[in-house]
Amino acid sequence: MNECMVIRKFNFGGEMIIRTFFIFLSCFCILFSTSCVTSKAPRSQTDVVFNLIERGNKFAQVGKFYESLEQYKRALIIDNLSETAKRNSGIVLVKLGRYQESVKYFYEVRDSFSSDPEFFYFFGEALRGVKAYHQALDYYSKAKEIAPEDHRVLKSMAWVYLKMGNTKEAEKIINPYFKKNKNDLQAMLIMSHILNKRKKYSQSIKILKTFEDARFAIVGRDKALVETEKILLLESLGNTYEGLNNCKKALKIYSLVLQLRPFLVTSLNATARCNLATNQQGVALSKLERSLAVEPSNPETLYLLGNAYLGSDRKRAKFYYSRFLEEAQRESSSFTSEILKVTETVNQLNDSNQQNEPHFN
Repeated sequence: MNECMVIRKFNFGGEMIIRTFFIFLSCFCILFSTSCVTSKAPRSQTDVVFNLIERGNKFAQVGKFYESLEQYKRALIIDNLSETAKRNSGIVLVKLGRYQESVKYFYEVRDSFSSDPEFFYFFGEALRGVKAYHQALDYYSKAKEIAPEDHRVLKSMAWVYLKMGNTKEAEKIINPYFKKNKNDLQAMLIMSHILNKRKKYSQSIKILKTFEDARFAIVGRDKALVETEKILLLESLGNTYEGLNNCKKALKIYSLVLQLRPFLVTSLNATARCNLATNQQGVALSKLERSLAVEPSNPETLYLLGNAYLGSDRKRAKFYYSRFLEEAQRESSSFTSEILKVTETVNQLNDSNQQNEPHFN
């Protein structure tokens, strides 16, 4: 018997707000065969497991993921070999942003769903959530082989390539889809990121024009998810204006984001970049201190703090630059040029300190 569970999908994303990036309606079929349940329990208990899984699916249909997960857990207490309950638990855990737990369930049953594109897709989502990007791409590719037209897979793959700094592959994946679906806000967001990375800001502005002309309005039933998507698009638009050296307009856009999420590190850092570009060091430092309080190891925050202090306090600048180098090595593909610049600057600061030392004869 097949039971189709329709649930809202939140992707990407990451970090922070990126981890709740995409909003999708996805329908996946859950097979209640003996091969899925693999129960050695009495028939009456097998029926109970089946009913609990079915109840969990119904909760998930209406976005009640905690209640859904509770039903699957109860099913696993009765039958800890139920592969369907483990599979569905993993999917719901992705919805809840509990990626590590989700990965654990998926690994346990990965050999039993070798032709299930939904399983591969959500396994990829879970791996992306724990920043295992290469592994995530492996599972997205498996999903794509079975369901090549699944736009969720295409968008997730493109986003992961962007996170890895591979804009060429990201564009190769998303561009054919975007050409046919120019009003897809998620594809629009990805394309604008790609163009901004390539410093093609004028093209990015054209892509985001629909969103800007609509005065940043997005229609949707789920207010929290609409807000998330709006924030990501606003940040991309702000980045575009910042790239065009229009910090005045960029700052207005970033301020809209910070009204919604006052401690969003990406927008705090973006605001600080514009403040530094317009010689507002004090304002920039206040934003960066807030960022540092939220994410003490954020490489961009550390890099910008080094820049902010370089002209006034070289000792502090060196401290933050050194911390940046430590953290950025883990994401070197995202900070390649900054690592080179900072390494050279730290070496110069070291040489300067040595020259200032007294010489004893």
